[in-house]
Amino acid sequence: MNTIAMAAWLSRNIPAIACDEASGELFRDVQNAVEAIERMINRPIPDRVLGPCPTLVAHHQECATQLTAPRHATEIVCPACDQTHSTEQLTERLFRQMEYRTFTIRELLDVVLPRLEEWVPRSTLYFWVAKKKLTSSSSNAEGEPLYLLSDVRKLRSAQPRTRQTS
Repeated sequence: MNTIAMAAWLSRNIPAIACDEASGELFRDVQNAVEAIERMINRPIPDRVLGPCPTLVAHHQECATQLTAPRHATEIVCPACDQTHSTEQLTERLFRQMEYRTFTIRELLDVVLPRLEEWVPRSTLYFWVAKKKLTSSSSNAEGEPLYLLSDVRKLRSAQPRTRQTS
């Protein structure tokens, strides 16, 4: 029986269900299922990753506590050293640190570009590789080609912006 048929059956049999001693249990089961579905559909927006805390602490070493903040936050307080930081400055610092690191296509698509909120379609990255616009700078231990984030960002910024039509 599919979910539509089950929902129709439940709606047609409310009086009979209400008379059953297990109706409260059935109600909780249905309510829990609906809440689980809503949680899956309406996923919470994940916090922004802002990188390590740059505050210098003992012996001129960085605090280095990994900082995250809600998307709307403009400031964040490090839980380890209690220093307040601008989320914009931390994001810029993270960009600068990652700019000349290398990543696999999968890492770029699944982790790096989404965290930087810079979207590049999978097909576009593979097109750039096929046309040799994006060239591998090295390879990892598994032999997968590695690409500089700075090269991807340059190609992305050179792309003409297309406007969506209604």
